[in-house]
Amino acid sequence: MDALLNLRQLVDGFFLLVQCKSIEIYNEFSPPHELGIFVREKLTNEIMQIKKRLILTLRKVVQ
Repeated sequence: MDALLNLRQLVDGFFLLVQCKSIEIYNEFSPPHELGIFVREKLTNEIMQIKKRLILTLRKVVQ
């Protein structure tokens, strides 16, 4: 449950940055691309895959 709450906070933070124009959305393909960059910078111990329709798949990195 904590991971889902953390992901929700990340997505909310992303859209706050979009709203204040710190992150530019320039066409219909940029939201998943920019969100992926944003989340990858925040979650350094996760493996992330972005699939069609803005579905994020996260899993722990096995070390």
